[in-house]
Amino acid sequence: MRPLTLRRLLLQCSMLAVILFVVVVIALKFGAVPVSLYALGRDLLRVVFGQSSQISSDYGLIVVNIRLPRILLGVTVGASLSVAGTSFQALLRNPLADPYVLGVSMGASLGAILALILEPHLTISPLFAEKNAWQADIHDDQAVIAGNLAALPENNPEQVAPQGVER
Repeated sequence: MRPLTLRRLLLQCSMLAVILFVVVVIALKFGAVPVSLYALGRDLLRVVFGQSSQISSDYGLIVVNIRLPRILLGVTVGASLSVAGTSFQALLRNPLADPYVLGVSMGASLGAILALILEPHLTISPLFAEKNAWQADIHDDQAVIAGNLAALPENNPEQVAPQGVER
């Protein structure tokens, strides 16, 4: 295996960026309402240059207000999950570390279930209940990681006890 140089890193990142761009354009094109590539490119350039008022209302609603935000949200969530997984593996120095082995997914499930159970009894919106489930998951994750790392002699990641595995 060849060492990763700055040139190879930039080449790989640029290739991945091109692939991501192609996938986003394909995702914008296909759907229940057919969209031509020419019109899609023209209207995306109008949005970039701040001339979104020149886009027809139906077409603008479909492409700019529905498809594009969903695609960008999907890209953001995917990138966030990859960073979280990589940080787990780097922190614990274990390429097999994942949320299921560490018990983090059980904390997320607990937070989601508690929010769903308590939501009908409280006068809050479902969006607020989802936000509370997400916050409970984060606090549980922090507690599991901090507890594991604090219990380690000299913070040795090789000795982290898997929380999701029966002993």
